[in-house]
Amino acid sequence: MALDFSALKKPPNPQVVDPDTGRMREEWQLYFDQLTTRLNGTVGVDTPAIDAEYLVGATNGTLTAERVVTNTTTIGWDLATAGQAKANVLDNSIGNAKLVDGAVTVAKVDASASGNRWGVVASVGQSDGGMEVGQYIDFHNTDGDTSDYSVRLNSIGLTSNFQVQASSPNTTRNLLGAATDAEIRASSLTYAGVSAAALASAAALVTLTDAATIAVDWSTFINSLLTITANRVLGNPTNPQPGTWRTILVQGNNATLRTLTFGTNYAGSLPTLIDITSSKGYLLSIYCVHSTLFILKSTQAFP
Repeated sequence: MALDFSALKKPPNPQVVDPDTGRMREEWQLYFDQLTTRLNGTVGVDTPAIDAEYLVGATNGTLTAERVVTNTTTIGWDLATAGQAKANVLDNSIGNAKLVDGAVTVAKVDASASGNRWGVVASVGQSDGGMEVGQYIDFHNTDGDTSDYSVRLNSIGLTSNFQVQASSPNTTRNLLGAATDAEIRASSLTYAGVSAAALASAAALVTLTDAATIAVDWSTFINSLLTITANRVLGNPTNPQPGTWRTILVQGNNATLRTLTFGTNYAGSLPTLIDITSSKGYLLSIYCVHSTLFILKSTQAFP
């Protein structure tokens, strides 16, 4: 379509700001340029404003303040020199990019991916929603905390578990998995989970060692079996846990009658056991009141 501008009259000469360049122009000329640009489908090539800067894919001879964008893994911001690489972005399925200020890295936004787990941000899988992170996560109780961490969720060296570490006091606790038999008996792992199976196995009979004075380590058993081969003394318990019970099933090694007496820290109606044999045994139930007081009760177990 041909345009006839023969009848177009130049209006008075008001000056307006060109929104593209920031410069003052005559209003009619600006209107004319905008009209022809829309009709022709092209962009005008007005001289850029003094402070104008452009991000382009390659050096452009028309522009005087271009900032070239190249497809690399580093983003370097330098707005002082025209024609120099300014914003370099690697656009791929992961979306890696590093922001640098001179030689100093100020941010890195590489996404975590297989073979690239450290020094990157955590990512959430698009297909499965799973979050990929590094070896551990540190938590701080206050904004001004200067310690390495207050609590750490740790996976270092672990393949099927987590550990929770506290900085003060410096303790480590397994987060997943049940406590072992020894940990249950000793009450030594406060934050570990306890499974029903572990409770059952921890309660299994533990054999006490026969000696002139029988060593009773409270932290190594819940229920125990003692076979004596001569007259014995049941020693005072060590590593007590007040408020807990222990049982000892005592028997002889043959038909010879054996006697069992008790250490000074046992109390209650202490029994007189003088007829222990391989066919006659007693169940001792012991309650820990405190470190030097253990209430003992005896029940004939067999025959």
